[in-house]
Amino acid sequence: MKYRFLFASLFLVLFSCAFTILQERVIKQNSFGTGEYLEYKVHYGFISAAEAVVKVDNNVQFVNKRPCFKVEVQGRTVGAFDFISRVRDTWRTHIDTISILPQAFYEKKQEKDYRMEESVLFDHYNNSVSSVDLSSIEKEKKTTKVPDNVQDLISSYYYIRTLDFTKMKDGEVVGAKVYYENEIMDLKMRFRGRDKIKTKFGYANCYKISPIVPGNKFFSGAEPIKIWVSDDSGCVPLKVEVSLAIGTLVMDLKKFSGLKSNLSFAEN
Repeated sequence: MKYRFLFASLFLVLFSCAFTILQERVIKQNSFGTGEYLEYKVHYGFISAAEAVVKVDNNVQFVNKRPCFKVEVQGRTVGAFDFISRVRDTWRTHIDTISILPQAFYEKKQEKDYRMEESVLFDHYNNSVSSVDLSSIEKEKKTTKVPDNVQDLISSYYYIRTLDFTKMKDGEVVGAKVYYENEIMDLKMRFRGRDKIKTKFGYANCYKISPIVPGNKFFSGAEPIKIWVSDDSGCVPLKVEVSLAIGTLVMDLKKFSGLKSNLSFAEN
């Protein structure tokens, strides 16, 4: 009787482990890695509006006993925009190196008089997210059910970089479910083929993608946001253009280092 119980216990343990392995998403990618550094400049016409830095830590870190890329994004307004509406935002995520899914997310916003700080922990095996509002006195905690393979705002950008754009057709739509501030968003992007753009480093061949956004009074045009990424395995964002009702914001790559694939530029 004891042996039968032992064998039954071992069977349950092995079955649960096998089930866990089968449920885990595996993405083999060569798009990014530790030590990647990207710096962007945002301008409104000839006026400098903001700066953003996106960097992957030099070392793999462990969260939820999983190896992760630690990624930090910092955004700030500059010049006249800093005087009108000062912004100092920080986002931090730990992206599973195997599944390219977030294990933890941190956000701190300082936008004029608005203050917000939140810490999020993902449980992909139970499809739930635990968040703590660090900006409240009570440190309010929430648990939210989420769909399979849910991303956070930053990890979704890295997930899109792992897609094989060479096999996509013009107009094809790709997407991901994204958890952000206790809500699930359906992020979708339309592939718009190949293009060639001018950068501060020279001309670059790119893939062009356009996020699908709901129509509202702030944006202008059918596809108000356009993103150009390098046409190599890295799919590095080189330029973003946002058409607003009051004009156009453009974000350009200013500095870069630590890329897994070399960016290629030409004189024309």
